[in-house]
Amino acid sequence: MNVASMIAYSYVWFIIDAAFIYSSALYNSLYKHVNNAIASKTEEGYTKAGKYIRVCIIINLIISIPISIGVVLAMDPIMEFYGFHDVKVQGYAIIAVIHNFFSYTSSFVTISSDIDGYADFNAKYAFLDSLVDILISAFVIPLYKPTLVQLGLIHLANEILSTSVYYFLTWSRWGWYDRYKAGLGTSLTYDVSCSHALC
Repeated sequence: MNVASMIAYSYVWFIIDAAFIYSSALYNSLYKHVNNAIASKTEEGYTKAGKYIRVCIIINLIISIPISIGVVLAMDPIMEFYGFHDVKVQGYAIIAVIHNFFSYTSSFVTISSDIDGYADFNAKYAFLDSLVDILISAFVIPLYKPTLVQLGLIHLANEILSTSVYYFLTWSRWGWYDRYKAGLGTSLTYDVSCSHALC
């Protein structure tokens, strides 16, 4: 990869981070709502927390679709504005916004494991995942000289594989999310006997 491609790579993620800053705000709000919901340590509280997680995933999806389209369509003109006339990044931008959405969706679910006392495992797993990602870049880029699109696909594949292993361990094997499954799977309705939606 040439220097222009690497700079464009950084710019793409900078623009995506700026465009999707609402996802970070949504994450912070969700953390507080899930924490409050499960404070009672009751089945109802865990069900409510599961509903909060699902609602945030749906909200994030609804908002992400138009923003993703806008980011993808605007990426090449933005690169040209910054002086990168020969670097076309629209294909990479498509992969990057998919990667970004996939990553945020996963983080919404893992909020509950952080609150339930598994934050240490999550931090270690995230560190290992980041290390693997860095090693992939360190070896793949100089040896195979991939295009931006190919590099994006490699990182996306690594993210999918890493997340699959994580959920195999935490969801299927250890059952960390068993208490939330009712809320994640039930219909989202309004209870007139409750003062808040999703009660």
